[in-house]
Amino acid sequence: MQNKQFFQWTAFSPEFLKSAGFDLDFYPFAREMTFGKVEETAMYDYLYLGCSGIKKHKDGKFNLPYSTFLVLRNDGLIAKPYHLPKNQLEPQIPGTILVMNIHKFHHLIRDQRISNTTNSRVWISLCLEFNLIPTRQKIEDKFRQFLIAKMKYVQNVAAGR
Repeated sequence: MQNKQFFQWTAFSPEFLKSAGFDLDFYPFAREMTFGKVEETAMYDYLYLGCSGIKKHKDGKFNLPYSTFLVLRNDGLIAKPYHLPKNQLEPQIPGTILVMNIHKFHHLIRDQRISNTTNSRVWISLCLEFNLIPTRQKIEDKFRQFLIAKMKYVQNVAAGR
């Protein structure tokens, strides 16, 4: 789905994400998430961003306008511009990439199309910010670079190195 302020597509398979250590239990935050509160954890130039739902809002002037998100875990939510009906978007399964102008109204709401067999309700992504909308190739390359490095780390840990 595309419009001038929002793009979404699936770039990576859930299996590829699992090989990099991102499974259904992935949770990089120290605190439990509560509705309306965003949790963040820095990871080099990237940011793990998680939320259990948030109402209509705009992010502040201290953030760059365009955020790209790689969905790593989704327990039944959808991030989207406020004006865009969720039924016009594909469910945001792990591996989905979103590009959103966060200076425009957006929110994170329930999406019953995504089954959830746990009691949790969290949406966790890897985030990068840009001043201008980057190309699709640049976004995928940046996230792939991170995932491959993470996969090598997971393999080294499993091998006892």
